[in-house]
Amino acid sequence: MPLKHGIDASAYINIATYNSPTWSELDLFSNLTPNGGWDAAEINIRRSLVKYGAKTNLDLGFTGRMLCDDTDANYVLLRQSWMSLTGFVDLLILDGPVTTVGSFGYRAEFQITAGGQDQPTTDVLYRDFEGVPYPTANKPKWAEVVAGPTVTFTDI
Repeated sequence: MPLKHGIDASAYINIATYNSPTWSELDLFSNLTPNGGWDAAEINIRRSLVKYGAKTNLDLGFTGRMLCDDTDANYVLLRQSWMSLTGFVDLLILDGPVTTVGSFGYRAEFQITAGGQDQPTTDVLYRDFEGVPYPTANKPKWAEVVAGPTVTFTDI
C-alpha cells in the first residue's frame, strides 16, 4: 500500500466557470487542514442505557497558513475573498494531486472568514485563512480522482 504524504496533498482554486473549471494550484500553503467532522444528534431510548447518535451536519470548512505573495494571483484571490462581505471562491481540496488516481477530498464554494497574520520580526509573513462553505446554487461535493485521471464529483 503506497503511503500518502502531506507534502503531496493539494488545494486548487477554480479560475474559470463552475461547470467548466480550470484548477490552479494553491501552492503557497504551508499548512492546510481540511475539516470533515460530522455534528451528531444525541438519541436516548429506553431500550438501552447507551447514548446513541445520528449524523446531522458535516463541517467541510478548512484552515490554512499561506505565504504572503502579492504577486501570486491565487493568494490575491483568497485575500480579496476574505476582504469581501459577499465574495466566495470555488475550491477543490484533495489529499493528493489532481493528476493522481485515488486522490480524494471535496469541492465547495467557500467564503473566507478569517485572514489573520502573525508578524514576527524573525520570520517572513504568512496569512492564516479560514474558509466555510457558502450556500450558492452549487452544492458541496465529494471529489475523487479516477482513471484518466478525471475528477468525479458526488453531491454531499
